Amino acid sequence: KYDTSSDVRHLLCGEFENIRNTHPLAIPEDWPDEDTLSKLETFCSGNMLIASTIAKHIEDKKQNPIDLLTNVLSLSPSRGPTPANPFAHLDGLYTLILHPPDTDVSLTKRLLHTTIVLDSQNGTTRLTCLDALFGLAPGTASSIAKRISPLVDTSKGCITFRHKTLRDYLLDKYRSNDLYCPRAETSMDIAISISER
Repeated sequence: KYDTSSDVRHLLCGEFENIRNTHPLAIPEDWPDEDTLSKLETFCSGNMLIASTIAKHIEDKKQNPIDLLTNVLSLSPSRGPTPANPFAHLDGLYTLILHPPDTDVSLTKRLLHTTIVLDSQNGTTRLTCLDALFGLAPGTASSIAKRISPLVDTSKGCITFRHKTLRDYLLDKYRSNDLYCPRAETSMDIAISISER
């Protein structure tokens, strides 16, 4: 139905078709329309990482994909890429996904930054270890990670970033704003938490 000449368009059209066929909500056969698809292509600017992250974000079976896509497109054009920040669209997408409704953003930040520090030591951070480290109820880290699943994989019981750009985003205070935490502060938080267990 759509012109699939670009890789981004091809990827997105395939994902939209899958969502229309499998989502528990009745999604209209003509969603998204050509205008929305063109805006989305412009938003992605040929970047397959942005397109695949959007696809993972809007396939959430517990939310309305039409609303999720509308929220993504509301990030453009006011936060578009500039020479000062060529990652503006990706940053906006990361910020949107990392602030899901009814989620403790400060705890999300704590878990992600702890993952960054611990992964530099041994390569993996088990979700059960994060619960134990911070005295959280069992399953808390897993629950939070599932809410941000477009950005992290938990299939092996660990938090694994789907792409290195998330780490770069979180470690840049100008890009991640309220989600930024200096590595030294995270290391101190881990040390204090270990000493209290």
